[in-house]
Amino acid sequence: MPAFTAITLLDRQSTPVAHVFNPSAKPGDVAEFRAGTGVPIADKKMTLSLREANGRYRGKMVLAAPVVQTETINGISRPVVVRTHYAELNVTFAASSTEEERNDFIGLVESALDPAITVVDGMIVGLKGIY
Repeated sequence: MPAFTAITLLDRQSTPVAHVFNPSAKPGDVAEFRAGTGVPIADKKMTLSLREANGRYRGKMVLAAPVVQTETINGISRPVVVRTHYAELNVTFAASSTEEERNDFIGLVESALDPAITVVDGMIVGLKGIY
């Protein structure tokens, strides 16, 4: 069983920035991690969960990244969320699957998100349809 510990993710900046997601809350079967900014509404969040039902394991990861700006009204400045980006990954494995099969499959998912896979990257990052 993996430990409830910090997770470091890199972004795609020209010099990648490490975002450290620290354990935040573990209510029930959902573990929450936050990359703190000092302003809680601006924290990036990640949740991880695993469920078993009917001989199938369902894993889910959700990543949320708010974009925050400072709003000034009557001389009072406060941070406000102007939009939030979300990613959701759902995986389902049969109880009879092997760790090697699951590892290989997740490798395919990871590989599909490589910027060199221009079909996927162009659609998801570039917001362009496939022709």
